[in-house]
Amino acid sequence: MLDHCAKSHMSVLGTCALMLALLCVGVSVQAGDGELAPPKGGGKGKKEATVAELLNTVRTSRDPETQINAIRKLGEVTTPDDRDNQVTTTLLSFLEKKKDPFVRRAIIRAEGRLQASANPLAKIKFIPVFTDILKNNKEVSIVRESVAEVFRDSLDPDGLPDRKAFDVLLAIAGDKKETNLSLRSFCILASGAFGSAEALPILSGIFNEPDSSLKADAAQAIFDLLDKKPELASKDVSVPTVMKFVEMLGDEKLPDDLRVAVIQVVAQLLREGNAAANKSALEKIIEIMIKSTNDRVVIAAIEALGKIGTPQSVEPLGKTYVDYDPKSEKPKDVEVRAAIMRALQTVLVVQLERPRGTDAKAVKEAIKLLVKAIDDDKSSTVKLSAVYALGYLYDDRFSDERKDPVLALIYLGKASTADDIKAAVADTLIAITGRDFKQKWDDWEKYWDKTYKK
Repeated sequence: MLDHCAKSHMSVLGTCALMLALLCVGVSVQAGDGELAPPKGGGKGKKEATVAELLNTVRTSRDPETQINAIRKLGEVTTPDDRDNQVTTTLLSFLEKKKDPFVRRAIIRAEGRLQASANPLAKIKFIPVFTDILKNNKEVSIVRESVAEVFRDSLDPDGLPDRKAFDVLLAIAGDKKETNLSLRSFCILASGAFGSAEALPILSGIFNEPDSSLKADAAQAIFDLLDKKPELASKDVSVPTVMKFVEMLGDEKLPDDLRVAVIQVVAQLLREGNAAANKSALEKIIEIMIKSTNDRVVIAAIEALGKIGTPQSVEPLGKTYVDYDPKSEKPKDVEVRAAIMRALQTVLVVQLERPRGTDAKAVKEAIKLLVKAIDDDKSSTVKLSAVYALGYLYDDRFSDERKDPVLALIYLGKASTADDIKAAVADTLIAITGRDFKQKWDDWEKYWDKTYKK
């Protein structure tokens, strides 16, 4: 009897020890049946909430964080889920009932995402509601700012409700009495993104205000506007505004954000042939590239010269390339030379977009420098950028300029031991020639001999 009790006691102790060990590693034991249960949170994991469950969470939860997390997930639903569960409409109805500003902001942002990805017609319903919120100066700032943020990506100049929303944005953007500069900033950027010439006088007037961050936003907004409607750059920007931009180019005391934005805008004006943005503006951008010690500003000037895309802008890019020593692998030198390769790519793109046809001299100078980089540059980063740029010779308008680039690419592909360079070279050769010899460099050489050797 004692022996039996001892054995039973040892069995119980052994079972307890086993259970304790299993619990320590996260395995639970179901009481009563001796079977092991999967650990909490283990196995297949927690089941994802359905769209209906997420909507119910937003409807019933009293915890703002829980509501916001559900709203964020609802902003990512698919078109069928949005349609079947009326997500767009339901969230909009919640917006009228919820008082917490962070929950309201989350709903507005979710509506913007749904409009962009799942329901293009969502804005028909939300624009009037959002416009009323934006106009209401008693509304919490972060909620009004989120409306301007969504409007920046969703408004269309051809829509009547959109234009009413734009009018409110523009009024706030130009309101010097508005003390909430963050709200003004969002409205300034959204006004430029709308793409209407009506915004130009208001945005230009901001340059007479003292706040440098608002000036930077106004410059960015004008850049976005002209990028959307390039035809406005040639005649719709007033002469005083253009001259103000040109004057600001030379001001080294400007904050980086503002100076970079100004360089971008002046480049657009020059590219579109604005008469007031004359030769002196181009010379100032070139001078910035050559003399500035601010790397970010130098890169901005390089990019600007690429966007201008004329022989007068390409030539100084070549000189700067040499100044930053093609044999150097210092990070700063490589960064600048790679930026020049990207600028030369932009030159080729600009030439393809020119309504007056390509500028042969600009094209030749750009290609000459790209080939030089492929042949002589020590940095694989710079070589890769040059290889990608030459891919834009795919257009038949550049057919007479392919001979030297194709040969340079073949030699690079054959000599390189880097897989990424070989792959990029093959892709570019295929794009340029319409032939597909993959990475068979001997076949590419035979093709070149047959096509170009005379």
